[in-house]
Amino acid sequence: MHPDGSVKHVVEKPLIPKSNLALVGLYKIKESQHLLKSSKNLNNGSSSEEYHLTNAIETLAIEGIKIGTFL
Repeated sequence: MHPDGSVKHVVEKPLIPKSNLALVGLYKIKESQHLLKSSKNLNNGSSSEEYHLTNAIETLAIEGIKIGTFL
């Protein structure tokens, strides 16, 4: 987490958790076009039609799109 509380990285089910924070199934995403693009790029070349939201959110964070949090 960045000092302002925004997401720095997202890791799904790490073997050794770095904190007691967790993702829950509630998201409000204003940058829906960026999310859709990230999801499609992650699935590129895969025979699966499954999209992984965690990976797409991680991509957004890496791209510098601010992802806020709340406790």
